[in-house]
Amino acid sequence: MIVLPIQINGKTRGKLQIPEGSGEDEAFAAVVQDKHFEKYLSGNTVRKKIYVPGRILNIIVQRNK
Repeated sequence: MIVLPIQINGKTRGKLQIPEGSGEDEAFAAVVQDKHFEKYLSGNTVRKKIYVPGRILNIIVQRNK
């Protein structure tokens, strides 16, 4: 297991433990399932995901009007 910092729109919003060697899809799925990140993702459109394996996941979201 590794601790992966999660950034949303360039700001660190928390950390998440994921299995070592996880890909972008597994890391993003873990973020979506975590209730802590729900307030940042719900009602917004994910525009881009930047994943550096084992280091960080940055999610760029756009607010829906």
